[in-house]
Amino acid sequence: MNVTRQDDGTLKLPYAEPKTFKMYMVWLYSRQLPQLVTTPNAEGKFDVDWLVDAYEVGDLVRDYEFRDAVINLMIRCGQEIDSFPEASFVDKIYSIAPGGARVRDLMVDMWVCKADSPWIEWTPEGGLNIPGDFTEDLVLSLLRRRTKAQWPLLRTLDSFELYYHAEEDW
Repeated sequence: MNVTRQDDGTLKLPYAEPKTFKMYMVWLYSRQLPQLVTTPNAEGKFDVDWLVDAYEVGDLVRDYEFRDAVINLMIRCGQEIDSFPEASFVDKIYSIAPGGARVRDLMVDMWVCKADSPWIEWTPEGGLNIPGDFTEDLVLSLLRRRTKAQWPLLRTLDSFELYYHAEEDW
């Protein structure tokens, strides 16, 4: 969202979706977010992108209780939807949340725990379908969580030479 904050504290959000603010107003009075739909639509997609807008509104108006409720719903999505969060969702989160934001950590942790290689695809331009910042965070997280005991290939550097030599067809 393109946001400008006025001196009087007013926020101008010219591209914000009215339905997102309606949802926020309902939440203010009821403390209820919309029901999570965990079945795909006709195209096989899940309607979860509104969570990004809701998170951003909560962050912009500094209603951290609302923002945390949205994060809790993202966590539930991760528990109930096998393919959540897809790369496009992560890209949207990374475009609105600054470095160090806990919601970015959540995206990384979900990928570390659940992602499979088909989640990452090459784009027609030759890059990956995930943001560069996310790729760096993901690699660092994977490396931090790996222990030497989890690496089943080899135990010592001495055995690298034999393992990585090309096998010859005789």
